[in-house]
Amino acid sequence: MTGANTRAYEIIGAPFDLGSQTRGASAAPAVLREHGLVRRLERLKRRGIEVVDGGDVDAPTEGDDTTAPRNVDAFLSYCERLLPRLGAIYAADRVPIVLGGDHAITMATVSSAARHIRETHGPEAPLGLVYVDAHPDLESPKPKPSDLHGMSVTYLLGRDASELTRLAGFAPALDPANVVMIGLRDVMDEERAVIEDRDIAAYSASDIERLGFSTICEKTFEHMVERTAGFFLSFDVDACDPTIAPAVEYPEPGGLTFRELRLIMEHAARAPNLVGLEAVELIPPRDQDARTSKLVVELLWSALRGPVL
Repeated sequence: MTGANTRAYEIIGAPFDLGSQTRGASAAPAVLREHGLVRRLERLKRRGIEVVDGGDVDAPTEGDDTTAPRNVDAFLSYCERLLPRLGAIYAADRVPIVLGGDHAITMATVSSAARHIRETHGPEAPLGLVYVDAHPDLESPKPKPSDLHGMSVTYLLGRDASELTRLAGFAPALDPANVVMIGLRDVMDEERAVIEDRDIAAYSASDIERLGFSTICEKTFEHMVERTAGFFLSFDVDACDPTIAPAVEYPEPGGLTFRELRLIMEHAARAPNLVGLEAVELIPPRDQDARTSKLVVELLWSALRGPVL
């Protein structure tokens, strides 16, 4: 029996989309449920897998876009509601499956996972992060309005003295040695410098072509299982090639295929120490034929169900 079948899961919606100037990701939790997720959950239950839908943590719809970063106060206020809900899921011995929302929510989801790991395994226990995204989200905080969703990993690595770095109750939430980024296609010079300086394992589209995707997956999840007490999988829908998932803010060509993404999900399902998963940055108003939404549901199904064989 795979690790996935011994875990209990709870779906939770986090429809926060003020971390980006492009709105619309707040509709994703409802749309994913509408386009097959609820039906898939029923199939899981019939297979004997414990899974519940905990509904959404309602998010603010307005903030202050003149602050640096934009809408930071609205986000911190939202974290005061989201973090306790995530903590309750861990207290119930379930694995959270989070439906975003934009990638700003990762600061809360990963911080909650880091706190859970410490409470369960001790203060030195490391959390791992598998970050599947076209962008590394390592932008530096600036003294002018900028978007939170482009700085999620920056704050999780403690590269600032603000309250955002201490959402776990300590900082940093992550050691860069336990972060793996897969699918990068759009990286700023400052982000490239951080990746090199912090020695973050980062795989671009050209790395995938050169090394082979299966090899990258095996190396990534071997690290997560052997060197961390638990790991969180963050999946930004723009990691997908836009030919299969166009409903994103930045549809960069040359993205991951469905088979590659399903392989990631099945590796995560097979791993015994997965402590959380999220899907973010789906923008339903751009998904006129629901093609992207249905693809995300299929990928979540792969993660929850586990490998076919």
